[in-house]
Parts: sequence; structure tokens; C-alpha cells
Amino acid sequence: MLSGGFKGQQPHSLVRPSSTAQRSGAGSLTMRLFDHKRREIKFIEDITGAPGPGEEGHKEPNLTNLRPFPGNYPKRHRKGRGNAGGGGGSSGYGMRGQNSRGGVRPGFEGGQTSQYRRAPKWPGRPMGPGHTRTRYALVQLEHLNEAAELFPTRTIIDPGFLLDQFVLTKQKLELFKVVGGDVPLTRPLTVLAHGFTASAAAAIEAAGGKCVLLSPTTNEVVEMEGVDVDGILALLDKEEATTEQEEAEGKYVDVPRPGGARERIRAEIRQEDKEAYARLVSA
Repeated sequence: MLSGGFKGQQPHSLVRPSSTAQRSGAGSLTMRLFDHKRREIKFIEDITGAPGPGEEGHKEPNLTNLRPFPGNYPKRHRKGRGNAGGGGGSSGYGMRGQNSRGGVRPGFEGGQTSQYRRAPKWPGRPMGPGHTRTRYALVQLEHLNEAAELFPTRTIIDPGFLLDQFVLTKQKLELFKVVGGDVPLTRPLTVLAHGFTASAAAAIEAAGGKCVLLSPTTNEVVEMEGVDVDGILALLDKEEATTEQEEAEGKYVDVPRPGGARERIRAEIRQEDKEAYARLVSA
């Protein structure tokens, strides 16, 4: 062990403090209690000291009293704040090189033929950069039947009407496609959408309705053979005005909206509760 001392002094260790210094407290090591440790201790105290199920004061876990375990979500490391920030002036990407200057696009292999170009292709399925697929929000025939049942005066159904009347839930996608199913359409409707499957178009036309395409960019009616665009738009404006007037008169107050089928179930449960309460009062 390394040791040393001056003349007239007791030699002492250069690695650990002397016993005299330990007894006097000089040079003793102390640990700093960080904030996350305090939170951890408080969390453990809450767990061990909280009353259990069936005891007085017990709180059931719910969305209001849940919290993450201490240390699960550390503070975000801020890069590019200089050397004193711990992330360096180059933000951890190094000083030079291709990857420190933004890197390369996905699939780039340094100039050689990329993997997605070497792989065999299926006809009709484009691959690689610049090729995307169109994603649609789906409208089922059940939704059309539900709208036709709730609003018997409407003969033209478009996605905006289904969203406004909460027959469809809020969608992230802006394009809508009508898809078929086992349920036939109950009455003839003129359906406006950005796309139709073959089964859905057959079901709508079998019921005496029409399929009208909407432009994916402008949401306007696409001119098609046998489709009177001006007549459809004029009738659509007239029916929308009629629906607004009927809603103002309170005709659709009892319509179970919003939420569609889920809200109908809740309305039935509320009605059963009212009937049970009435029987209890009358008894």
C-alpha cells in the first residue's frame, strides 16, 4: 500500500483516511440523497402504510391515483448544450463523418445496389421510396342502415353526415370506403364516398340506390356517366336544411346519440333503471 509522511509525522495511507480522521469525522464519506430516492422512499411508505382491501380508508386503484414507479421516467437528456451539459458540443454524434451530418436515407447501402432493389418483385405491388398505399376509413352497410333508420327523410348519405350524427366515430383518416357484408341495405340510398368495394356497390344497387364517388383531394362529387352532379348537390343541400330544421324542432331528441350502438345499450340500461325505480316507488 502506498504510504508516506514528512519528518516528525506519523506515516498514513494515501488511499483511505487515517483512523484518527475517521474517529474525528474529518474526511468521512457522506452520501447525497437525491430527489428520486426521496420519492422512492415516499412511494414505499405509501405502499406499506396504506390500508389494505376491506380496511377503513382503503383506496381502490384507478386512473386518478396511479403514478409511475420512481425512476421509470428519468429526465430527458438535453444534448448540444456544451461540454458542461454532459452531451458534448456535437450532441453525441461525433465531430466528423457521414452519420454526424444527418446520416443517410433508409435503405442506402453506400452506393451498392440496395436490398430492396436486389429482391424479386411481385407484379402490381410497387416497393421502395416514393410508393405508398392508400388507407381508408371503413363504412359498413350497418352504418348506412342505422342512418336510414334514425333519419327516414334522408336519401343521400355522405361521410360528413355520418360523423356529424355520431353514427361513425371520429376517424384519423380522411378518405372513406364503403365495404360490404352479410346485411343487405334496408332501403334505397344515394351513398357518397371515396371508394366502394364490389360487394358494397352490388348491395347498394340491388336496393335501388346509387354509388357516387368523391374526389380524394377536393371531396367534390366526381362526374360519372349517369350521375347528375348538380341534382345530387341540390338535393343534398335541401336534405341538410331539412335535417337541421327537424333537429331544431326537437324531433331527434330521443335518438340515442352520440356513440351509436354503445349509446343505445346505455340508453336501454337507463330506461330499465327508471322502470325499476318506478316499480319501487309504486310499491
